[in-house]
Amino acid sequence: MELKDYLKQVAADLEYPTVAGKIFNSVFYGNDFETNAQSSDDAIYPLCQIVPPLSSGIDIHPLTTKNKDRWNVFVYFCDIQPENMDTTAEGNDDIIQRMRNAAKVYINKLNRSGFFDPITKAEFKHITFKFDATTAGVLMFFTLSERPGVIYC
Repeated sequence: MELKDYLKQVAADLEYPTVAGKIFNSVFYGNDFETNAQSSDDAIYPLCQIVPPLSSGIDIHPLTTKNKDRWNVFVYFCDIQPENMDTTAEGNDDIIQRMRNAAKVYINKLNRSGFFDPITKAEFKHITFKFDATTAGVLMFFTLSERPGVIYC
Protein backbone atom coordinates (compact mmCIF):
# COMPACT_ATOMS: atom_id res chain seq x y z
CA MET A 1 0.00 0.00 0.00
CA GLU A 2 1.33 3.45 -0.87
CA LEU A 3 2.04 5.92 1.92
CA LYS A 4 -0.77 8.27 0.85
CA ASP A 5 -3.29 5.43 0.89
CA TYR A 6 -2.14 4.29 4.31
CA LEU A 7 -2.29 7.81 5.79
CA LYS A 8 -5.82 8.23 4.39
CA GLN A 9 -6.92 4.83 5.68
CA VAL A 10 -5.65 5.54 9.19
CA ALA A 11 -7.64 8.81 9.26
CA ALA A 12 -10.77 7.20 7.82
CA ASP A 13 -10.72 4.44 10.45
CA LEU A 14 -10.07 6.67 13.47
CA GLU A 15 -12.41 6.40 16.41
CA TYR A 16 -12.25 8.21 19.72
CA PRO A 17 -11.32 5.78 22.51
CA THR A 18 -14.27 6.82 24.70
CA VAL A 19 -17.03 7.56 22.17
CA ALA A 20 -18.46 5.18 19.59
CA GLY A 21 -18.21 6.15 15.94
CA LYS A 22 -15.73 7.55 13.48
CA ILE A 23 -13.93 10.82 14.13
CA PHE A 24 -13.91 11.99 10.49
CA ASN A 25 -16.75 11.89 8.01
CA SER A 26 -14.52 12.99 5.12
CA VAL A 27 -10.86 12.29 4.37
CA PHE A 28 -9.10 13.91 1.40
CA TYR A 29 -5.58 13.66 0.02
CA GLY A 30 -4.39 16.71 -1.86
CA ASN A 31 -3.29 20.30 -1.70
CA ASP A 32 -5.66 23.06 -0.62
CA PHE A 33 -6.97 23.65 -4.14
CA GLU A 34 -7.70 19.93 -4.71
CA THR A 35 -9.26 19.51 -1.29
CA ASN A 36 -11.49 22.55 -1.79
CA ALA A 37 -12.64 21.19 -5.15
CA GLN A 38 -13.37 17.76 -3.65
CA SER A 39 -14.97 19.17 -0.51
CA SER A 40 -17.35 21.44 -2.42
CA ASP A 41 -19.31 18.37 -3.51
CA ASP A 42 -18.42 15.60 -1.10
CA ALA A 43 -17.42 16.99 2.30
CA ILE A 44 -19.24 16.01 5.42
CA TYR A 45 -17.55 17.48 8.48
CA PRO A 46 -15.43 16.85 10.52
CA LEU A 47 -12.84 16.61 7.76
CA CYS A 48 -9.22 15.44 7.55
CA GLN A 49 -6.94 16.69 4.78
CA ILE A 50 -3.73 14.74 4.14
CA VAL A 51 -1.40 17.21 2.43
CA PRO A 52 1.00 15.50 -0.02
CA PRO A 53 4.45 15.34 1.61
CA LEU A 54 6.32 18.46 0.56
CA SER A 55 9.76 17.02 1.12
CA SER A 56 11.26 13.65 1.72
CA GLY A 57 14.64 12.09 2.19
CA ILE A 58 16.47 9.00 3.30
CA ASP A 59 18.51 8.10 6.35
CA ILE A 60 21.58 6.04 5.42
CA HIS A 61 23.39 3.85 7.92
CA PRO A 62 27.10 4.00 6.98
CA LEU A 63 27.98 0.47 8.17
CA THR A 64 24.98 -1.61 7.10
CA THR A 65 24.05 0.44 4.00
CA LYS A 66 20.45 0.28 5.20
CA ASN A 67 18.33 3.10 3.78
CA LYS A 68 15.18 4.37 5.44
CA ASP A 69 12.71 6.64 3.68
CA ARG A 70 11.64 9.74 5.57
CA TRP A 71 8.76 12.17 4.89
CA ASN A 72 7.61 15.47 6.36
CA VAL A 73 3.87 15.00 6.76
CA PHE A 74 1.20 17.69 7.12
CA VAL A 75 -2.36 16.84 8.13
CA TYR A 76 -5.21 19.31 8.64
CA PHE A 77 -7.88 18.16 11.12
CA CYS A 78 -10.90 20.46 10.99
CA ASP A 79 -14.58 20.93 11.58
CA ILE A 80 -16.99 23.50 10.25
CA GLN A 81 -17.44 26.64 12.32
CA PRO A 82 -20.87 27.11 13.88
CA GLU A 83 -23.26 28.68 11.38
CA ASN A 84 -20.43 28.67 8.80
CA MET A 85 -19.30 32.10 9.92
CA ASP A 86 -16.04 33.53 11.15
CA THR A 87 -16.22 33.43 14.89
CA THR A 88 -14.13 34.48 17.84
CA ALA A 89 -11.10 32.55 19.01
CA GLU A 90 -13.11 31.46 22.04
CA GLY A 91 -15.81 30.14 19.73
CA ASN A 92 -13.23 27.96 18.00
CA ASP A 93 -11.70 26.56 21.20
CA ASP A 94 -13.99 23.51 21.35
CA ILE A 95 -13.29 22.59 17.71
CA ILE A 96 -9.55 23.08 18.13
CA GLN A 97 -9.47 20.93 21.27
CA ARG A 98 -11.44 18.13 19.58
CA MET A 99 -9.12 18.25 16.56
CA ARG A 100 -6.01 18.23 18.81
CA ASN A 101 -7.40 15.10 20.46
CA ALA A 102 -8.06 13.55 17.05
CA ALA A 103 -4.47 14.32 16.04
CA LYS A 104 -3.18 12.54 19.15
CA VAL A 105 -5.27 9.47 18.32
CA TYR A 106 -3.92 9.59 14.74
CA ILE A 107 -0.29 9.69 15.92
CA ASN A 108 -0.92 6.86 18.39
CA LYS A 109 -2.38 4.70 15.63
CA LEU A 110 0.62 5.38 13.35
CA ASN A 111 2.98 4.52 16.22
CA ARG A 112 1.13 1.26 16.96
CA SER A 113 1.31 0.17 13.30
CA GLY A 114 4.98 -0.85 13.55
CA PHE A 115 5.60 0.45 10.01
CA PHE A 116 7.43 3.58 11.15
CA ASP A 117 9.92 4.70 13.76
CA PRO A 118 8.04 6.08 16.75
CA ILE A 119 6.82 9.62 16.27
CA THR A 120 7.95 11.47 19.38
CA LYS A 121 7.18 15.03 18.35
CA ALA A 122 4.39 16.70 16.41
CA GLU A 123 3.79 20.40 15.98
CA PHE A 124 0.37 22.07 15.75
CA LYS A 125 -0.71 25.29 14.18
CA HIS A 126 -4.20 26.38 15.16
CA ILE A 127 -5.86 27.83 12.10
CA THR A 128 -9.07 28.73 10.42
CA PHE A 129 -9.36 28.12 6.72
CA LYS A 130 -12.05 28.50 4.14
CA PHE A 131 -12.75 25.63 1.85
CA ASP A 132 -16.31 26.09 0.61
CA ALA A 133 -17.10 26.48 4.28
CA THR A 134 -15.26 28.24 7.06
CA THR A 135 -13.41 25.69 9.17
CA ALA A 136 -11.35 25.69 12.33
CA GLY A 137 -8.84 23.13 13.46
CA VAL A 138 -5.20 22.19 13.69
CA LEU A 139 -2.56 21.69 11.07
CA MET A 140 -0.25 18.99 12.43
CA PHE A 141 3.20 18.37 11.04
CA PHE A 142 5.65 15.63 11.91
CA THR A 143 8.38 13.49 10.38
CA LEU A 144 7.59 9.92 9.43
CA SER A 145 10.49 7.47 9.02
CA GLU A 146 9.94 3.96 7.75
CA ARG A 147 11.01 0.92 9.73
CA PRO A 148 12.98 -1.33 9.42
CA GLY A 149 14.47 -0.05 6.16
CA VAL A 150 15.76 -1.83 3.09
CA ILE A 151 19.30 -2.98 2.24
CA TYR A 152 20.05 -2.07 -1.37
CA CYS A 153 23.69 -3.26 -1.59
